[in-house]
Amino acid sequence: MLDEGHLTDGKGRKVNFKNTLILMTSNLPEENLKTFFRPEFLNRLDNTLVFKALEKSELVQIAQIKLNALAKRLNAQRIEAEFTPAAAEGIVEKSYDSQYGARPIQRYIQKHLESLLSREIISGKIKADSKILIDFKDGEFFLKPL
Repeated sequence: MLDEGHLTDGKGRKVNFKNTLILMTSNLPEENLKTFFRPEFLNRLDNTLVFKALEKSELVQIAQIKLNALAKRLNAQRIEAEFTPAAAEGIVEKSYDSQYGARPIQRYIQKHLESLLSREIISGKIKADSKILIDFKDGEFFLKPL
């Protein structure tokens, strides 16, 4: 596929890859590419693009984007939610793993914040036309009516 521009499947059919952009991803650090992959493979690649690890401030921005999306979903239920800066910072503090980057942020929000909100909505503590402030302190979320 990388040399001739086609791939043959198990039934002998050829698939044309000549006008195709192929993206490959790896979690290998840049300095390990040459020791992990054979030179013959690396020579077939036109380019390698290396992404740097996300900084904490960038992760906080991602958490804020995810929280804004959650606020929109709550708005659809006529619940207005505001988040303190500590909410996004706490999510990053609790969910960050250098190996996985930003992916754990959404999982943490679902497991800890969305579960809490769901319990409060089901119990009737948060109703339609409510306004709430969501804060994070001492490792947990706090909901305050506004």
